[in-house]
Amino acid sequence: SETDAVNRTISYNQDNPSISWVLGRGWNQVQWTNNTYPTAKSLDKAFPNKPVWLRRVDGHAGWANSKAMALAGITSKSESPLGGEIIKDVNGQPTGVFIDNAMELIIASIPEPSIE
Repeated sequence: SETDAVNRTISYNQDNPSISWVLGRGWNQVQWTNNTYPTAKSLDKAFPNKPVWLRRVDGHAGWANSKAMALAGITSKSESPLGGEIIKDVNGQPTGVFIDNAMELIIASIPEPSIE
């Protein structure tokens, strides 16, 4: 479930408190009871000040929290790139899910890993 994914992300962050971005992968909304995409709101409750980026199990989508979207400059005015989609709600606000080429909008903001 979306809640389980958030809880696993919280556990990972607790085990790695010094990381600047929480990165992960493996969620699959098709296996969840409601079969709907997750939203930034659920990540925001646990991570209001630390950016989070989680890739979908197949690598064709990613889920970001509001902090990650802010660092990437994503707003309601952001347009989906060719070959990708920024999922938006009925009010035109990004939900936190980025499909295919739209993932690069977030990935470009993630710092390169350090040698440590």
